[in-house]
Amino acid sequence: MRLLLLLLLLFAPPLAAQTVEVRSGEHDTFTRLVFYLPDGVTGALESGGEDPVVRLSRAGLRFDTGGVFARIPRTRLTDLLPVAGSGLALALACDCPVTLQREGARLLVVDISDGPARSAATPPSATRPQLRFGTVSPGAEVPMTTVRDRPAAPRQVPTPEAFPPEDAASAVARAERVSEAERALLQQIARAATQGLLDPVALARSRPTPTPEASMIPSAPPPGLPGEEEPQVAAESSVDQALRDVEGAPRMTADGEACLPDTSFDVASWASTGPFGSQLGALRVAAYGDVGRPDPEALTALARFYIHYGFGAEALEALSRIEAEQVALSSLRDMARILEMGQTGAPSVLDGQADCDGAVALWSVLASAVPVRGAGINAAAVQRTLLALPDALRRYLGPILSERLLLSGEQDLARQVLRLSAIGPAPPEADLAAARVDLVTGQTAPAEARLARAANAGGEASPEALATLLETQLSSGTEIDPVRIEEAAAYATQLRGQPLGARLKRAEIRALAANGRYETAFEELARAEGVISVAERQELLSDIALGLAARAGDVSLLDVALSRLTLVAGELAPEAGNAVAERLLALGFPEEAASFLAMGAEGVEGRDRRLLRARAALALERPRRAQADLLGLSGPDVEVLKAEAEALLGNHEAASDGLAALDDAAGAARQAWLAGDWQRLRASEDPVLSDLANLVRSETEPVARPERGPGGGLPDGTLAQNRMLLQSSGAARETLEKLLESVEMSGALEAPQQ
Repeated sequence: MRLLLLLLLLFAPPLAAQTVEVRSGEHDTFTRLVFYLPDGVTGALESGGEDPVVRLSRAGLRFDTGGVFARIPRTRLTDLLPVAGSGLALALACDCPVTLQREGARLLVVDISDGPARSAATPPSATRPQLRFGTVSPGAEVPMTTVRDRPAAPRQVPTPEAFPPEDAASAVARAERVSEAERALLQQIARAATQGLLDPVALARSRPTPTPEASMIPSAPPPGLPGEEEPQVAAESSVDQALRDVEGAPRMTADGEACLPDTSFDVASWASTGPFGSQLGALRVAAYGDVGRPDPEALTALARFYIHYGFGAEALEALSRIEAEQVALSSLRDMARILEMGQTGAPSVLDGQADCDGAVALWSVLASAVPVRGAGINAAAVQRTLLALPDALRRYLGPILSERLLLSGEQDLARQVLRLSAIGPAPPEADLAAARVDLVTGQTAPAEARLARAANAGGEASPEALATLLETQLSSGTEIDPVRIEEAAAYATQLRGQPLGARLKRAEIRALAANGRYETAFEELARAEGVISVAERQELLSDIALGLAARAGDVSLLDVALSRLTLVAGELAPEAGNAVAERLLALGFPEEAASFLAMGAEGVEGRDRRLLRARAALALERPRRAQADLLGLSGPDVEVLKAEAEALLGNHEAASDGLAALDDAAGAARQAWLAGDWQRLRASEDPVLSDLANLVRSETEPVARPERGPGGGLPDGTLAQNRMLLQSSGAARETLEKLLESVEMSGALEAPQQ
């Protein structure tokens, strides 16, 4: 079938005059116009005249400006006027700076920035468009009829003296009403031009030289015009009438725009049940039957046929040969772009129509990758339209539509769309889209099953499905199948230089580290230079370090940390560096841990890093350094380290006070013992330390000796006195034995380790 299309395209007649489509977009400080250029065409900005002109390099081109003012106000740009030689004049409302730049191969971008308003004395443009009016009835197109301007007969403007003083105020009020009526009429004419019902034609006009007799005071109204009533001006185009007559479609969106009719999106009726080749041949003969003069109606039918079968690029090629500027053609072009690119890629006539109760709602959701906000989405209209599409088109557009709905927060509707589009075995794209919905709603198990099926299918969606599967399993801590890691490596090589290839390489490296293959992960990370960015490399290093600190055994940790991570310690995120340093401190490697703590950090990680630095300094017996790291910090964890630093400095009494304030009675008692504070130890809850304090006090403090004999404290006689001394000596020996049993001699005189 593709061969048939190629043959028909090769023998197609010569191209007709091409149309350059112009799109618009409004921003806070500038208005943007985007010109979609044919191949080989360039553009330049001519600013020598009153209004700047965008001039294209190829003659005979036409400009499709039908949808420009549907998306922007006329605050900076008031009109677009074709000029001879493939030029388009920009009628500005201000002295606005205008810039032109080329984007890619076929886009020309013109930006009109804010500028001072033009003064009232600024003369009008030398050319004004002649407007050709036409009528459109529902379901039919009628040739346009030209209406030419006729010069108005000159009016005799009376002088101010012709008005009595009491009528001057009435004349001014009447002038204001007439001006308001003119503005209303011009707005309706602009609306008709936007809908494709008016064709601007440059028409040179002479500017009469104002005479001194001219007066700013308007003439009296013609007879029969009620001077005291508000102007009653209204205009309705044939497009408005057609939209009004469409049964069941709302007249306006929530933003006040008319909804496009269902007849513009009846894709199912754009092809018959006959053979594809026969239909295509007949349509091409009808479109190009007269060599060099393509039939616009036949070209439109051909483009619709292509859209019916999902050929977006072919539909765009057919539409490019049509010179007419109509809203219906703009919607067809947007539909073709959606089929070709997944979105329109620029402001579209479909924008803002997602809440309409018609087929346009579905195409409006598809038009932009930006989530639909505001009035929301008409779910019933989207589902009806999806069901009415041809089967192949429904299966193709369903996953794309589901993804758009998911971005807009419509999880339930996204799931329903996938159900409606999944007729027969689900293609990989449908499984991938359904898995995204499952992940958003927290259903990890079914999501992994869908992703595995899509990854195994070997289709275009398989690489992305595999990347998503690995990322999901890594987030949940699921063990990674080594075969999946090898598949990711193969796809990453195949897609090298593309964003998806870099994503697969990152997933491969993370999966290797998660499976404990740290050396291989580092080797692949080194090979990925040029594939992933510096920021992505640092993120990967930090992920590997966090996993290493959390899951690796002591031997693996020391091997990788001391041989690999110390070389890139400065590239690790603070959280990752802290985690590795804490493991190294616990294993007794304070100096190696300090290398991961050299860089500064902010926030919670910064505080944790200072505490780890202090711990490393204390382990290296550098109490002054530890105290410097703890300056300005507070909290129980900080006070413990401060007490340890005081102990290392020999300030055991200060250390005891600090630990006592933390309700660490045992630690405070040990420091009091080292400080020789026997008075504090006498009140200790530890009976051994309390008895020891009493024993030392009895040997060091002077006491009053009792008298001998009756009534005295000492017994009379040498034997009795010796017996008493032996009893005291036994009590002291018992206290010392208990002390030796409770404290090892090797650590008895050392500061406690925190």
